[in-house]
Amino acid sequence: MRLETSNTVVGMFADGPYEEAVVELLPGDVFAAFTDGLTEPEDAHEEQFGTERLIELLIQNSGRPLDEIVRIVMAAVHSWTHDFSNQDDITLLLARRQEPRSSA
Repeated sequence: MRLETSNTVVGMFADGPYEEAVVELLPGDVFAAFTDGLTEPEDAHEEQFGTERLIELLIQNSGRPLDEIVRIVMAAVHSWTHDFSNQDDITLLLARRQEPRSSA
């Protein structure tokens, strides 16, 4: 499921309008938030890494520990990128809803 809102940096503009949306995460679901610096790096043919490629990586690796997912995504972006020295900042935030604990 994809949260269909997009905003500028929180706090950058005092009167900036921000969209709000809600999505229910089920136990085991992974939430990912990222900056465009993760999806916009280009290869030698000027093709961007892209949101769809990122989503596919996240889906394929969603069962892994979060720190491992971050390493996989960052390695894929580094491998994709033709000139990494000329890239924007990259931020990737992952969170997973835990399974409820048994009270037994």
